[in-house]
Amino acid sequence: MAHVQIKKQQVWWALGTILLFAAITRLLIAMTYLNSFDTEWYLKWAVDIQNGLLNAYDGHVRDLDYPPVYLILLWPVGKLLNVNLLANYQPYRMLLIKFWPILFDLLTIAAIYLIFRKRSVFLALCAAAAWAVNPSAIFNCACWGQTDTIMTFQLLLVFAAFDEEKPLWATFCFALAALTKMQCLYFAPVILFWFIRRKDWRNLGRALGIGFGTVLAGFLPFMIASRNARAIFEIYFGGFGKYPYINLNAFNLYGLGSFNWVTDRLSIVGGTLNDKGQLVGGFTFSMLGTILMIASVVFVCWVMLAAKKTNIWLHAALLMQCLFILTTRQHERYQFIVMILLLGAFLTEQDFKLFGLFTGVSFVTFFNQSLLLDKIIHQDAPYIASFNTLQAIGSAINVVLFFCTAALCILHTEGFQPVFGGKQSQRKVEANS
Repeated sequence: MAHVQIKKQQVWWALGTILLFAAITRLLIAMTYLNSFDTEWYLKWAVDIQNGLLNAYDGHVRDLDYPPVYLILLWPVGKLLNVNLLANYQPYRMLLIKFWPILFDLLTIAAIYLIFRKRSVFLALCAAAAWAVNPSAIFNCACWGQTDTIMTFQLLLVFAAFDEEKPLWATFCFALAALTKMQCLYFAPVILFWFIRRKDWRNLGRALGIGFGTVLAGFLPFMIASRNARAIFEIYFGGFGKYPYINLNAFNLYGLGSFNWVTDRLSIVGGTLNDKGQLVGGFTFSMLGTILMIASVVFVCWVMLAAKKTNIWLHAALLMQCLFILTTRQHERYQFIVMILLLGAFLTEQDFKLFGLFTGVSFVTFFNQSLLLDKIIHQDAPYIASFNTLQAIGSAINVVLFFCTAALCILHTEGFQPVFGGKQSQRKVEANS
């Protein structure tokens, strides 16, 4: 299938049709699916920054916990909210706040084809179509109006640049992504290991300079105007500490139990009772999460550094799967980015088991998002009482997908094939070498 021949004109007609279908679908859903959860906060930020964009971190933008790039995107949204027709008609308000997520999702569809067509025009076109109809992506940008699709497009460019051996450009794009959404920092270890594996110390030094320099340059005008030298630390470190709970509606290991919105100071061993009757202190879930986070990074480091050949898409997906499934303080949407990483892994490895994994994660993340948002919007729905049970079922499926990700990652990492395949795999590795 990877060698199916398509004429150039046919390809562009097909891609244009895919993009048109995706745009119409998303725009219609955006206007008809009315949602105030999170979107109203973004709209308030858009209005507040009209009183000062660069000084946004001085306190006049309420409960702000995003880096500067998203604020820049919100500035024209706030301008348009001065038009009464747009501000007072709810479908138009929805379209305004969902415009950027939808636009970046459409850019992702186009980028999937443009980036991977050199490997296989047919598979790249099919992958773009798969993203166009991806229920999780559609729900995230068109129904919820979240920012994950913006991050997805940016990280697609980042890992594509690393895959094409353009590390300095990739680092610059990664810094821009980190200036847009804090969760991008999860992938810093994979990027560091990419340089260490190659022992490319010169480019590592340059990359560190580019990365830190870009982030500092992005924040500096805002810190100066806000007279808040701690803004960069408050956003990146304060954001993580803002939700000190074991689980925040995520389909992960902790979703198997009743740990939703339970403090991660809850004791596993030892501790004392607090005023809520909870056993806290001693060896806590927070400590367990930290240990598992470190173990996840060490594991991915070992896989990347010990193997004869690696795939950065797979290893980034493996790290995020480990962090999402095993660590605390995970929100329901943090697994979203795994989809594009698995799709990139499929297109580079051309193993349809990876496409099957992409499909599985797409449906799990869709149900994780939609179940939560529907619970918030339609609190009287009859199945809401069964949310914990549905979360446990989704979590069990997701844990299975996690082990599948780990297995496929190791099987596609050449240095580890003999562990699973014996002498035959060893001969295959030597032949490929």
